[in-house]
Amino acid sequence: MHAAGDYYLIILCETAGQQLPPTEKCVGVDIGLKDWMVCSDGKVYPALKALYKKEKRIKRKQRSLSRKYKAAKNKCAEGEKVQLSKNYYKEKESLARLFEQVRNIRKDGVHKMTFTVVSENQVIAAEDLYVQGMLKNRKVAKAVADAVFREVLMKLEYKAAWYGRTFIKVDRYFPSTQICPHCGYQNTELRGPGGLSMRRWECPHCHAINDRDFAAAVNILNEGLRQLRQKGGDLRSRDGNVPKSKPMEMPVGVSKK
Repeated sequence: MHAAGDYYLIILCETAGQQLPPTEKCVGVDIGLKDWMVCSDGKVYPALKALYKKEKRIKRKQRSLSRKYKAAKNKCAEGEKVQLSKNYYKEKESLARLFEQVRNIRKDGVHKMTFTVVSENQVIAAEDLYVQGMLKNRKVAKAVADAVFREVLMKLEYKAAWYGRTFIKVDRYFPSTQICPHCGYQNTELRGPGGLSMRRWECPHCHAINDRDFAAAVNILNEGLRQLRQKGGDLRSRDGNVPKSKPMEMPVGVSKK
């Protein structure tokens, strides 16, 4: 039985893998806090912020639960077991249901977003994020936990395997946000916490205006395809066609390096 008062039944069964129809498209994805996922084909998936939407109600319930516990504790003699009221357990179950709603909102959003990306593209490239290190930053830790980066990457990877797609993890130290997708110049001024506030930047070399997240998605795609070719990976889908990356059709007019 779940803390929210629900019962769950788990059924295991074996099924044959379902292969999706092949496609010639490939995509690079940049995962972030401002937008949950920015794709190199121009699609943007906004952050759900599931915890943020329920945070006020959760805090109110937690304060109410704390008051009920303190009131019950004050009625008990020293060393006596605290006798909690029925209202306390009702409030506890109500709080558990709120957390369950947050989990379900995240789960539903991640499943829909990752399936859309996998079903539309033959090759998916994503950056391997150091989530544990990001959680150590107290300023963004709650937002990072709410965005469930690790779950997004995990679902992209196993769904790609299920549906016959190719998933590539780009090294976490690859400077995807610092490289100009027009000329390949690396702007080191974007390093560090101060660089996070620069959402659009002008390349000092070719003077192109780059959107930080979109440029990162294009760079991740190009680096992923480069790694795949270097390893001798097969870019061909089941019908023998090679997935095509068309960066010239992107809003910033990127040319593939």
